[in-house]
Amino acid sequence: MTKTILVATIGTRDLALYCDEYSQQWLNIGNASKSNVDGEDSQAVRVQYELGISDTFRNVTKHLSDNWEQYQDKIKPIIIGKLIEDYQNKIDTVYLIVTDQINTANRQYYRYDTLYSGYIIQKYLQKHYNFETKVFIQGNEPNNNPANFEQMFLWWEKFWDAIAPNNKNNQNLILCLKGGVNQSSEAARITSITRFEEKVIFYDFEENTQDNLAGIPSPYTKPFIGVNYLWSRKKAEALSLLDRHDYEGVNAILSPYYQDSNNEYIRKLKLYLGKAIKWNITDFDTFIDKLQQIPKDNWWWRGYESAYLGFVRFKQGNNIEAFFHAFRAIEGLMSELINFKYTDYVISPKGETPYLRSSICDKNSPFSEFKKQRGLFNQDGRVYLYGGGLDSLVEIALPHIKNEHQWKRFFVHIKPWRNRIFHRLKHLEKGDLFNVCWEVQDVQQWKKTVLYYLNSLSGQDYPSLEKASFMAGYHKEIKDLIQRYQPK
Repeated sequence: MTKTILVATIGTRDLALYCDEYSQQWLNIGNASKSNVDGEDSQAVRVQYELGISDTFRNVTKHLSDNWEQYQDKIKPIIIGKLIEDYQNKIDTVYLIVTDQINTANRQYYRYDTLYSGYIIQKYLQKHYNFETKVFIQGNEPNNNPANFEQMFLWWEKFWDAIAPNNKNNQNLILCLKGGVNQSSEAARITSITRFEEKVIFYDFEENTQDNLAGIPSPYTKPFIGVNYLWSRKKAEALSLLDRHDYEGVNAILSPYYQDSNNEYIRKLKLYLGKAIKWNITDFDTFIDKLQQIPKDNWWWRGYESAYLGFVRFKQGNNIEAFFHAFRAIEGLMSELINFKYTDYVISPKGETPYLRSSICDKNSPFSEFKKQRGLFNQDGRVYLYGGGLDSLVEIALPHIKNEHQWKRFFVHIKPWRNRIFHRLKHLEKGDLFNVCWEVQDVQQWKKTVLYYLNSLSGQDYPSLEKASFMAGYHKEIKDLIQRYQPK
């Protein structure tokens, strides 16, 4: 079960005290600046008048903590109060970060320590809510200066280890860093993002003096999602994975951003990456669904997708799959050609290999090229659309290829190599893929050769696999969307 923890750095203005003597208002205990309340004195001074003491902020809050029973109904966490109220059903634990510097080298700052403010807020939350509340102290040890960023960086790393050891997947983190020392808050922000990444949500607060005087806690802003701070790094990672066509990896990196559903770039990225993942496992029909309207007479498009996938596998260093996808593209398109051209005579039993019926050789058949081809069919009157039978059917459908050297190479040389590779558990070196299997010098010649076979079968004139493949276009679109997206 996912837990939500709230971590708040406590400052001198986090508490308000109900003051009967001053128009029954809630005055800020630590607001030492001139107040908007009528008169010259600050809210902090007026609080001390109310309490009948004149002392440092630390000692005033100690007095209130020591006399909690007397003041418990007159004290409110005036900054984080509303956020906690709204999220009380989701919060598992609240951690309050305070300072205690009276016995250290930072003693000159002890008068502003928030130690007792933290204890007061802890008691308040324990009284009004069911979740657990804990106080963590900064500044009470050597090399633990809240104003030293490097020291605070180490302090926060130890803090995360203490509250969430080896666990970031089942922990949502709400950070409220309005109070406390700036260096400590910045260290908290950086270390939390590094550790929890997209699990971090930041809240800021907007001071409303009139509401605060009436005892209404400050409103909080729209949450700032932790991944927004990571975007430049995440974008670089996503683009690197995209260059290898690792759509699953890109999708995993970008998935936290999908909650930004109002952003057009993100909506398209989510759609395109989901489809690209299907393309990557040769589920071309699911890939293209709702992306591209394929004309009914475009029976060849899957062949080009398979060939382009072969090139992608080559880029990924998988020469075996590169060979098979490219070969499958050609042989698959040969089958599609027969199915398209002689569709009334092709039978495709569910779960079995399609075959051409011998009735195509009958007198009433409109295909004269089969008048003298009855001997091609087996005793059941079938020619299955694979192997040598398919080769013969393609030569009948496209008689000109019998005289083309490239096609002779395919039937005589490339097809046998496919069988040799398929039945051997051996690695295929790049040089063997080019020189031995396809009899080419490099990847460009290989792509050109594959494209020749596909264009020859489809009757098209595509200049490149990239121009023929729908996925190649969507790949560029995905890259452009990643580069243009910017979290807000």
